[in-house]
Amino acid sequence: MSVIPGSFDFKPHRTGTTSSELNIQVTKNQDKVPIPLTGYIIEAVFTGPSKQTLSTANGGIVITNAANGEFKMTEQMITWQKGLYRFEFFFQTPQGKRNIYIIGQRLIT
Repeated sequence: MSVIPGSFDFKPHRTGTTSSELNIQVTKNQDKVPIPLTGYIIEAVFTGPSKQTLSTANGGIVITNAANGEFKMTEQMITWQKGLYRFEFFFQTPQGKRNIYIIGQRLIT
């Protein structure tokens, strides 16, 4: 099965300030059926003037309701270099398969 990632662009954010918590739900198809996240590892890789990674391993991402496909990016101080970042959210299944479900960009000013 191939996966077509959804896209999402963050609002511009000023470096040196705190980014609020962001709740996200991943679903499949137009029917909005949740993708269960039990046992998943989620990693968001931001590539731009520097590379930044948020993940379930480093606490930048927390799965909040696995059965309903819900997770959050935690509140954090953004000290990234200014510029445009493109990102991909990687979702690794318990069996080790990796899919990209979300892509987009984030401007740091």
